[in-house]
Amino acid sequence: GRTRVGRYELGRTLGEGTFAKVKFARNVETGENVAIKILDKDKVLKHKMIAQVLPSCLSSSSSSDPT
Repeated sequence: GRTRVGRYELGRTLGEGTFAKVKFARNVETGENVAIKILDKDKVLKHKMIAQVLPSCLSSSSSSDPT
């Protein structure tokens, strides 16, 4: 089966960068399609990029709660 994160079922990768991937996902309760950014925690910490990444996470979380 497909990987689930909370109430979301992950699909194909839509894009990929140095520290994250953006995946297509579907809310299994409502059927809503969304894009979810998945950070590579080890790379973020290794490159001491938390100060650059955190604001993006905070602004993204206010628009849609992925849990």
